[in-house]
Amino acid sequence: TRPKKPFELPTLSKGLAVSEGTVNDAGYSLRGLSVQLAHLKAGDPAELSAHGNFIQGGITIPFDLVAGIATPGLASAFTLKATGQLPARVAGAAATSTGPAPIALSLGGSYTYAEPIFTLELPSLGLQATSPIPSLSGKALIVLDSQLSLTFDGVLASWPTTWPALPKPLSTGDGKLPVHLGYRGKADLSDPLTLVMAREPTVLEVAVRVPELQRWLDASEASVLPPLNGKLRTPALVFDGVELQGIEVEMSDGGGPAAVP
Repeated sequence: TRPKKPFELPTLSKGLAVSEGTVNDAGYSLRGLSVQLAHLKAGDPAELSAHGNFIQGGITIPFDLVAGIATPGLASAFTLKATGQLPARVAGAAATSTGPAPIALSLGGSYTYAEPIFTLELPSLGLQATSPIPSLSGKALIVLDSQLSLTFDGVLASWPTTWPALPKPLSTGDGKLPVHLGYRGKADLSDPLTLVMAREPTVLEVAVRVPELQRWLDASEASVLPPLNGKLRTPALVFDGVELQGIEVEMSDGGGPAAVP
């Protein structure tokens, strides 16, 4: 339970330690959770380390993280670095001969909780991963109240090797693609998430639902393309040496019209 209002940060002069902890939520769980917090006091910087297993939809991801909080309480600047292991059945060709494929996440920014609104401002966000998970960097804003609002603006470091190859001109240049991601809906990400990638004058707009994407990743005999709706607009496309002019393509997973503006 939480303390009665107004919220007061407890003082833990000898810190906090958790071993073999368990956290259960409707959509995920944490198992074998270990947490170390050496000191906690209002106004004093704090550092928390944790490791365990994140479990969702039959997928288990071991993780380690370290979080630094400048002024613990309802609002603070913070940093977070986390590493994990993507299971071989999801990583596919990215899995190594010695085990699952590694992923690494780094965040820097601030959080604010003014009931009932929780806000994360992240001017620094980086994800390093191996295909099919993309590596990217940029900035993000996350707001959680009765719904979840998420925006991300950044750069896709390279097109994942296990994704279908991009046609020219999207595949030209240094491989980096500007990316905008937006979401407004249920907190479990079950509503459509929109993704825009552009290398002007070529623009690709996609709408996808995360639960359907997870089922596609889990399927042993999935289609080549993930379940998505989208539009591609470009003055020209090149396939196997054949150039097409004035192109506008709509993609659909068969569930209805493309949910992209």
